[in-house]
Amino acid sequence: LVAVFTALLFSECYDEASELVEEGLEIVRARGSEVHFAMCSAMRSCVGLRRGALADAEEDARAALIAAPLQAHGFYGMFALASLLESLVERGRVEEAEAELERIGVPRRPSAATYGALIHARGRLRFAQGRIDDALEDFQAAGRHFLRGDCTTPSAAPWRSGAALAQLALGRREAAQALAKDEVECASQLGAQRALGLALRAHGVITGGEDGLALLDTSVRALESSQASLELARSLAELGAALRRCGRRA
Repeated sequence: LVAVFTALLFSECYDEASELVEEGLEIVRARGSEVHFAMCSAMRSCVGLRRGALADAEEDARAALIAAPLQAHGFYGMFALASLLESLVERGRVEEAEAELERIGVPRRPSAATYGALIHARGRLRFAQGRIDDALEDFQAAGRHFLRGDCTTPSAAPWRSGAALAQLALGRREAAQALAKDEVECASQLGAQRALGLALRAHGVITGGEDGLALLDTSVRALESSQASLELARSLAELGAALRRCGRRA
């Protein structure tokens, strides 16, 4: 179940991934396994987050952490905590996200692949808090964790674009450009439109000017063919802001 779900999630086949999780939940309800309920709820939270259904993602993540609290530092628990943190950060509930992170904590010596997703989520929280150096450190740590496991796809987590925007905020445009270009190349090879749209958006913001406008416009078009409504809204906002800066207010 987990291997198939992960393949569907990274390929952005969200309808199929949701159907698989619902089948799993039906079996779990019949057998009454709290651990497997937590597993399915954590997976469903990931789908909700990527689709932009933030309230659903938060609800499922909390359900997973409540159902199997002793598994919070395990494979599914870290997946659930990552979704919880990101769903809260996306809605500006930064203090609440920090409180949940402090309450549950982060494992010291992780081996599970989902540790990368959790550290990436913590990086997004640190960025939202204005702790840019800490955010960059987390994005890079997430990247190292994924790459050690031969996971190069930005569909796992867009850590390169996160690190790129952190580098930009620190005034390191050249390093930011290199990371953004790398993510665009990786996402292009994958062919998943959400991942590509995120990568193009970061690249466009960093590039700026007319070239940046073209990248942001391509980001919008990629996301229009995805199910990532929240990311589409963000790219549209960035494109509008860039057009305004270029004097194209109409």
